[in-house]
Amino acid sequence: MHLPKGASGFVGNVRVPWNEKVPYKFIVDGKWVIRNDRPTEFDGAGNLNNVLIAPSKPIPIMEHPSTTVPQGPTDSMISTTTLPEESLLSSESSPQNALAADQQD
Repeated sequence: MHLPKGASGFVGNVRVPWNEKVPYKFIVDGKWVIRNDRPTEFDGAGNLNNVLIAPSKPIPIMEHPSTTVPQGPTDSMISTTTLPEESLLSSESSPQNALAADQQD
């Protein structure tokens, strides 16, 4: 893959499989080179390569929305309306009273 030169150096994007070890090298001025500041290992033929160990695929967390507790504000958080506690717990409250209390908030 040819890496075009950008403002901060040569840049490119490559898709790699989850949870795989990916050996790589660069060709610079016609010579195979590695980066000394990245992990390396020898292949079966005795060649030294850089290696990237891709992370495992994240496991989606499926939670019921009522059990999710936000850890802090984010750009994607949506405001929600909840009923006052007394409307939820009082045996004297009717559904109409709870609805009216919710509409006042």
